[in-house]
Amino acid sequence: LLDSVGVDDSAGAREAVDHLVSLGHTKIAHIHAGRAAGAPRRRHGYENAMKRHGLADFIRVVKGDFTEAGGSRSMAEILESGDIPTAVFAPNDFAALGAMETIDKAGLAIPGDISLVGYDDLSLAALPRISLTTIGQTRADLGAQAVHLLLERLEDGRATARHIVVPPSLVVRGTTGRPNQT
Repeated sequence: LLDSVGVDDSAGAREAVDHLVSLGHTKIAHIHAGRAAGAPRRRHGYENAMKRHGLADFIRVVKGDFTEAGGSRSMAEILESGDIPTAVFAPNDFAALGAMETIDKAGLAIPGDISLVGYDDLSLAALPRISLTTIGQTRADLGAQAVHLLLERLEDGRATARHIVVPPSLVVRGTTGRPNQT
C-alpha cells in the first residue's frame, strides 16, 4: 500500500552503453554491485545494450560494490587481467571515483586509454578535476513526483499504491571519448 518513486536503472545503463558505443567502444566492462539497490537492473541494462549492439561476446561483468574502495578493487582486477577494456561502466559515481584513482595510479589516461561512466550524477562528478560522465537521476523530478503522490493521497483520497518511474539522463563530461586506435 506504499507509494514509490524510482529511476529506470536499466534504461540508464542502456544509455551509458549506447553513449560508449557511439564513440566507437566495443570492449566495455561493467563493475557490478551485486544485489545492492538498483544494481541488478543496471547490470541487466548493460547486458541488453551490449547484445543489442552485437557485442555479446564482449560482455564483461566484474564483481564490485557501490564504494570507492570497491570500484578501486574491481578496476585493479580488470587491469591485472591483462585484458583491458577501452571503457568501463561503474555502478555509481563513488565506484567510478575509485576506478578513476586506480586507472590514474596505473599511469593510464582517462579517457585516452579508458573511458569511464558513473551513475547518479553526484555534485562531485561535475567538479572540473573529476568531470565524470554519468547517468543523472534528477532529484528535483523525483521529489516532485513524490509530492504529487502524497497530494493525491491527501487531497483526492487515493488509497491504492502507485509506483512512478522517472527516466534518467546521460550527462556527458570529460571521462569519455573515442577509444585509442592502437
